[in-house]
Amino acid sequence: MEKRIALYQKIKREKLIAVIRTDSKEDARKIIDAAVEGGINIIEITMTIPGAMDLIKEVKNHYKDTVCVGAGTVLSSEAAQNVIDAGSEFVVTPHFDEEIIKLCHLCQVFVIPGTIVLKDMVQALKLGCTLIKLFPANLLGVNAIRSFKGPLPDVEIIPTGGVNLETIKDWLDGGAIGVGIGNDLSKKALQTNDFSYVTKYAQQLVNKILDWEREKE
Repeated sequence: MEKRIALYQKIKREKLIAVIRTDSKEDARKIIDAAVEGGINIIEITMTIPGAMDLIKEVKNHYKDTVCVGAGTVLSSEAAQNVIDAGSEFVVTPHFDEEIIKLCHLCQVFVIPGTIVLKDMVQALKLGCTLIKLFPANLLGVNAIRSFKGPLPDVEIIPTGGVNLETIKDWLDGGAIGVGIGNDLSKKALQTNDFSYVTKYAQQLVNKILDWEREKE
């Protein structure tokens, strides 16, 4: 329980998860290293990456406790068990799955179920989830979180899908606890094979969050 609480607090504090999705393990590792260099310390390695579980182990062994490494696009309880065995510190799903949630809680691993459906959010809260991934967030827009918080004032939401440098402050203003950044973080680097773009973009994201926090003081 303490590990789950600590991870929740880290996400709430840093407000930024890099969602890594590439066609190769090698590109994924380059993006991760560049994102960490740019100041992002929470990494979600999606299971669509070839060799994703080996990558989880590699990144954890390299960065130790300085970077929090989790698994995304986890679609079944079997896959959840596999990524937990590989050392994943958190599990993210694109959907609501009661079996995955129960397994993660049993293993004392933080789980973030994804949904855009109020009923799923209610069920996730009943099962003890403290954070919901709004996915795909761009389908609903930045005002969606306030709408969900009407009937569910205690729900904590992290939007993923379509969030970028231009909209990150809007999402935070709208009530997001943090954001997941995927395609916009990596697309230019993958197109040009220049991964310094990832570092620069990560730095800009971190600075946007710091600016937002200063504005709220």
